[in-house]
Amino acid sequence: MRSKRLLIHIGTEKTGTTSIQHFLNRNAAALAARGIWYPTDSSRGYCDAAAHFPLAGALVDNWHDFVHPSRAQFLPLCATDFSADARASPAATTVVSSEHFSSRVRDAARLAAFRRTLASTFDDIRIVCYLRNQADLALSSHATRIIFGGRAAFDPAQVSTDDPYFNYLAMLDLWASVFGSDALVLREYDRRTLASGDVCRDFVAKVLDIGDDGLVFSKELNPTPGAILLEITRQLNLALPTVAENPAGWRSAQRLRSILLSTLTISNDVALTLTTAQRQSLLSRFEACNRAVNMRYMKGAMSPHWFDASASGAEDKVVDPDFVNAMTMNALSKLVINFLQTLDKR
Repeated sequence: MRSKRLLIHIGTEKTGTTSIQHFLNRNAAALAARGIWYPTDSSRGYCDAAAHFPLAGALVDNWHDFVHPSRAQFLPLCATDFSADARASPAATTVVSSEHFSSRVRDAARLAAFRRTLASTFDDIRIVCYLRNQADLALSSHATRIIFGGRAAFDPAQVSTDDPYFNYLAMLDLWASVFGSDALVLREYDRRTLASGDVCRDFVAKVLDIGDDGLVFSKELNPTPGAILLEITRQLNLALPTVAENPAGWRSAQRLRSILLSTLTISNDVALTLTTAQRQSLLSRFEACNRAVNMRYMKGAMSPHWFDASASGAEDKVVDPDFVNAMTMNALSKLVINFLQTLDKR
């Protein structure tokens, strides 16, 4: 049988995973012509949107907020079905992607069973993972929590090394224990180190190791909203149900948030930031585990900004809370006025 290679792109979250997934999905035919299969058939239970969330969902108990309900029936056999389809594919290389592999999977036994299923088809399995320093990750993940219904204000002191979402060492050790440390392909998510400053071009050049002729690139997806728009959304969330309180109500609330975030424009919005001191305090908490990741899995090649906040190039300021509050109330007032005017026209 012809040798087959599998690339499992496991994230991490907030490192351009959605952009990579949509890029691979959009260019699936062009990649197939080069012997690379990125599964896109929505009739197959392991495909969900432009990615493969059910493959990760099958490895956890709490999958309901990232796997579409229509995929639930496929979870028990999706890894087996995927492996069989890959075996029948003429492609030498297969790529699957889900950021929830890194953020949700914690059970070594279930992950080992997953590997055994894949090993029936693939001779070479690589685990591809982009890493973002915890200060930048904390800011971006806070925005995501708000977008998906979070109610808490941002507090960098709450970012803990006990959280495997931020502690890359624990997550990478798990995957290395099952697939081997040599299987890990790690890249820094930083525009200064990405190929051409773009995560999709980096994936093509450094992971797929092919040229980009004939491939279609677009802007990265999921830009982070500004601090004022995030605060407006957070205030709205206080009156809306969470997924734990009411799953159906949460899905309706998501549609409302989507409309708000896509239509409300705030001309003088500002980015959510950390001071250099805040950034250094946060990074210092993770210094020991980051240095272990650097030596154990990255051959000492981590950039200085993982350890020294002054090397990040970030501005030494934070958004003035009073300014954000004032602009939030102003924007909410305009929303109410526009809503009332719309009602009057009816």
